[in-house]
Amino acid sequence: LGEGFVPDFTSVFIKIIVIRCLLKCFERPLNTVLFATGKVKTPNIFSSSSYIIEIVIAVILFAIGFPPYWCFVVDLFAILGIVIFQMYLTSRMGLFSTFDFLKIVLMPIMLISLISTILTIGVDIIPMPDLVNFIIVCISSVLFSGVCIAFIGLNKNNRMMVVSKVKRFFVR
Repeated sequence: LGEGFVPDFTSVFIKIIVIRCLLKCFERPLNTVLFATGKVKTPNIFSSSSYIIEIVIAVILFAIGFPPYWCFVVDLFAILGIVIFQMYLTSRMGLFSTFDFLKIVLMPIMLISLISTILTIGVDIIPMPDLVNFIIVCISSVLFSGVCIAFIGLNKNNRMMVVSKVKRFFVR
């Protein structure tokens, strides 16, 4: 590995991993809701089966010559399938409606992700040396995400609580 060398598919891997993390954010609360009911057999069978099928599909894709990042693409579809199935189960159990989940959880997260990504890309296109660009993009990404979360993702009470805790932290 020489200086300035970036391995093949690095950019693709990073983008897919970020999307994967976003999908996993939806899966965890749904897992918590389903496991709190004590009815874990169906969700566990479905998710385990999805992951086994994912391995089989990845092996087949590699065998016919697909690039390595396809294992992550297959993983994205498995996680998406699990999230959709869990939303269906929670709705069927009467725990909450799928529409409410989409409106209250999914839409704000997607809006925050979209706005902060667009703003960060705007900073990224400014020509700068690589290291400086990296540092500025990281800092701006955190700042843009924080502002979007504060104004889109939090209601007034949550915002006031966060401001109060931040003030207490800095007043010490």
